[in-house]
Amino acid sequence: MKASEVLGVSEPVVLEEREVVLGISLIRRISDTIVDRRPRVVVTHLPFDYHREHKLVYEAVKEAIEWSAHTTAYSEPWLVDRLLLMEVNTLIPSPHIFVDVTESFDRKKEALGCYTSQLAKFSWGYYEKFSMKKAELRGAQADCRYAEAFLEESLTRNSSFYETKKTSSLL
Repeated sequence: MKASEVLGVSEPVVLEEREVVLGISLIRRISDTIVDRRPRVVVTHLPFDYHREHKLVYEAVKEAIEWSAHTTAYSEPWLVDRLLLMEVNTLIPSPHIFVDVTESFDRKKEALGCYTSQLAKFSWGYYEKFSMKKAELRGAQADCRYAEAFLEESLTRNSSFYETKKTSSLL
């Protein structure tokens, strides 16, 4: 919550999971949040992240994005336009998108400092150093001081439950 305040997020959604368990309960809470908040873009973890729970979050978010668009699950479904996958500690080999974060980088560093339990794991400053070097590397690639890198994953719309697949959407 403190990091959200630093970043200016006025209404963060926090799913207080002591342990991430991939199941319908988690997927439904995420899809309910998507339908409620109606984001055009969703950002989540990489499917090849080293952390087991990050991979599970990716799976849950992917499934939730699909369910949020189902006309059989929601009276007012929501179709997310874009899914971006972010770097945490696993680097993306060939990013699709770079976002210049130069102007907000000091706030990002301050927000990172709010995660005292994580920072305490590495007394030599691993997270702070890695975050800085990664931002500098991505900035060099994006021709700016600091940047973040993302993969964009295409969202399939394979189900007949999507409004966009109905014949009426062609008219």
